[in-house]
Amino acid sequence: MSERLFGLPGAERMYFDIESVEPDEPDFYEDRVPWIIEEWSVLPAVTHLPSAEHVLEYMAEWVGEQGEVDEYGCEHWTDFVTDPEVVAAAENLRTVFASKISYRMADKMLREHLVTWNEAGDPLLDGQPMYVSRFLDHDGGGVGE
Repeated sequence: MSERLFGLPGAERMYFDIESVEPDEPDFYEDRVPWIIEEWSVLPAVTHLPSAEHVLEYMAEWVGEQGEVDEYGCEHWTDFVTDPEVVAAAENLRTVFASKISYRMADKMLREHLVTWNEAGDPLLDGQPMYVSRFLDHDGGGVGE
């Protein structure tokens, strides 16, 4: 997954690649109005999950309330939840779980990219062609080159 997200200023939906960002209003293309694309860092997915400590506390509480142990058995759970091996296993669980999260959340805006237009009406991203021509003419060069 991408470590960057791209979107219009104030947009709720962002994209993994900058070429996917397009204004919603057709006037931008018809009038060749310059526009901005924001580039954001991605918040690590693991930050969306409870801490290992919280997970272990929940498990200890659940065993005390739902499990079939007496008070003596529950007292030993406090030892388990602080055991380095158990804490490491809980952290590993968070890491594996986070790797399965398919969405990304923007964290910090890194910079703005300016989209302008060349004389032919093609969009330029920070002064460079925004879209790379994938077609070759008969001489092996790109169409329009």
